[in-house]
Amino acid sequence: MPTRRSLSASSTAGSGNLLQTCGLYLLLVLLPQGLWVCSLFTQQRPNRWYQQCGLVGGDGGCYEPSIMRSCNDGHGGSKERDTTNKSKDNNGSTLLYLCGLVNVSQYCACEVRDNEETMERLPAVERDFIQVHGTTSVPGLDVPCQEEDDSSGGWFVPHSIPSLAPGPCTIQRRDSSLTQEMFLEKFAFTEPVILEQVTAQTAFRLHSTKRQLLKTFGQELITVATANTHSYKKKKMSLCEYVEHHMKPQSMEDLGNETLYHFGDNDRTGWDPLFSLYQLPPYSLPGLSPVLSFGLAGPGTGVPFHVHGATFAETIYGRKRWLLSPPADKPLFDPDASTLHWVTHTLPHLEQEHKPMECTLDPGEVIYFPAHWWHATLNIDSTVFMSTFMA
Repeated sequence: MPTRRSLSASSTAGSGNLLQTCGLYLLLVLLPQGLWVCSLFTQQRPNRWYQQCGLVGGDGGCYEPSIMRSCNDGHGGSKERDTTNKSKDNNGSTLLYLCGLVNVSQYCACEVRDNEETMERLPAVERDFIQVHGTTSVPGLDVPCQEEDDSSGGWFVPHSIPSLAPGPCTIQRRDSSLTQEMFLEKFAFTEPVILEQVTAQTAFRLHSTKRQLLKTFGQELITVATANTHSYKKKKMSLCEYVEHHMKPQSMEDLGNETLYHFGDNDRTGWDPLFSLYQLPPYSLPGLSPVLSFGLAGPGTGVPFHVHGATFAETIYGRKRWLLSPPADKPLFDPDASTLHWVTHTLPHLEQEHKPMECTLDPGEVIYFPAHWWHATLNIDSTVFMSTFMA
C-alpha cells in the first residue's frame, strides 16, 4: 500500500509536471498568435503584421521590395502568408481582412471586380481603373496601394503658412471642345490657357500615390536642384530620402537657392513603366516633340520667375499656383528668393497693370504657355506634377 501510494503520488506529480509543461508550451506558443489575431481585429498594424502579409513598410514609410498580391497565384504570391492565414474563399484567395488589406486597398482586380461589396470599398480612382482595364496591375509595376478616401494620394502635409492660398484666375479656361486648329490659332504662340478634362490620368494617379511611389521607386536615385531661377546646384539622392527629409513645408525665411526641389532628370529606363501610363495633352506644335519631366514638391515650395520653351504642365495631386508674364514684361524679382516670399511681400504692392496673369491648378487640370513666357510656381499643397516640354 505504501508503495502504491508512493507510485500514485509520483504519478500525480508527474502528471502535474506534464500538465504544467504543456500549459507553459501552449501559453508561449498560442498566446502570441492569439494576441496577433486579436490585434488584427482591432485594426492595429505594426510592421511585423504587414511583413507576415507580404507588405513590408505597412506604416506608409519607405518600402523595401516585397511580394505583393497577384491575379495569377491563388494565395497572393506569399507562401509565408499562405501558411499563416489558412482561411480561404472559394477562389483560393487569402481573406483580405486577415492581412489588413481592406483599408489599404491592396486588391487583386480579377478577384474583386465581380464582387460588388468589395468594389464599393475601393477608392474611386482604383474602381474606375479596374472597370476600364479589368486589372490594377501594369507591366513593370506592382499592384497599387492607396489609402481609402484620400484624394491627396497620401501626399497631404499639414502646414500653418497664412499666405499659402490660391489666388484669382485671370487666364482663359477651355475644355476638351478646343480643337487642335483652335489651339494653334488662339493659344499656341500667343497666350496661356487652362485646359480642363483634356486628359484621363486614372492609371497614372493610381501608381503615383505616396505609398506606391515609395514602394516601387523609393530606392531609385533622383536628381534634385535648388529651387531658384537658375537652379545652380544639383545633387543625387534616393526618392525615399527626398520624400522623407526634404518634402516639407517651406519657411518664409528659406531662400530658393537653399531649397532642394525634384523636377525632371529622371532615368527614363527605370521610370518608363510609370511614365508610359501618362496621357499626353491632345495638342501639338509643328516640328516639336513632347519631353516629359516629373516632379514632387512640398507645400510652399516653387520656382521663381524663369523662361523656357512652350510647355504643358499638369498637377496629378495637390494644387499649384502659376504666375505668368509675357516675354517683354519681365517681372521684378530676386532670382534667389522663393516664390512664397515674392507672393507675400511683392505681389500685394504691385499696381494692377503690373500684376502677372495667374491661376491655381487643381488635380487633373493642365496649363499651357507659349515659349519665352516668364512664369513662377507656388505649390499650395504637397504636389505631384508632370510637365510636357515641347522640344
